[in-house]
Amino acid sequence: MDQYLPFEASSEHGKWTIIFHTYNAENSSMFFCVDNAGYHLCYPSYRIKRRNYNTYLLLVTLKGRGELLLDGRTYGLTPQTALLMDCVSPHEYYPVSPEPWCFAWIHFLGSSAGEIYRHLAQQLGPVIRLPDDTMSQLAEDILHIIHLKQEEDIQFDLKASRILSNSLHDILLHSSYALSSSAESAQPSIASAVEFIKQNYNQEISLDDMAAAAHLSKYYFTKLFKSITGYTPYEYLTKYRIDKAKFLLCYSRDSVSEISQAVGFHNTNSFITCFKNFEETTPHQFRKTCVPTSS
Repeated sequence: MDQYLPFEASSEHGKWTIIFHTYNAENSSMFFCVDNAGYHLCYPSYRIKRRNYNTYLLLVTLKGRGELLLDGRTYGLTPQTALLMDCVSPHEYYPVSPEPWCFAWIHFLGSSAGEIYRHLAQQLGPVIRLPDDTMSQLAEDILHIIHLKQEEDIQFDLKASRILSNSLHDILLHSSYALSSSAESAQPSIASAVEFIKQNYNQEISLDDMAAAAHLSKYYFTKLFKSITGYTPYEYLTKYRIDKAKFLLCYSRDSVSEISQAVGFHNTNSFITCFKNFEETTPHQFRKTCVPTSS
């Protein structure tokens, strides 16, 4: 890796390139903001030990192997895994492979950074196993951001935010890979459950029914379904029913009670309450906004 990465500094602990960026604090409410980024080729003596560093860290191993010590646990850092963590917590990371450990990193902030981190940490922890092509793209994204800063791009904030957003959404999209020994084997099971929902949403459907359609245990099905779709099975079913109800409210003359029955709610009051929870308005009020009136 050091054969084609242009390192700008070196010491007895390794060699590295790093960029720093001073961002407008107001931008952090709208964008992902880069604090610093770089890449490092580490020798065995390298060790980072820090706490209360108010940024999020995305770290991608390019070659070799490192370890993370966080909350009393040790995590392996390999070319097959990405590290995403809140750097406020005390932590350490260091090389453990015979060959030098090379990694690229970016420290960042942003309005939705915490939500994305907590969503992934709750399911997968700080170290996330991802497909090889996703790992390669993450490394390219970080190197692209470094290059933009080195070139003093006048739109650095906007461009870096867009790249970071894409990187984090790639992790969200492919994080289901970490929950299955084969992402390809997981997707068809969930697709079967989704098809079952589409065909039977107007009937009473239980979690047992959906898990059976996927040929998985309820516990594993629920965990896998949320990791792939972003919703629990019941949330997905309810959202699908609400989508169908919105169409009928706009393009049919059926009553709210009839629509409730048609989309699988067998209690109109429950339907109205659920609709309001999703849409922050009642079905009747929603119908008024989407049905044109004659002038």
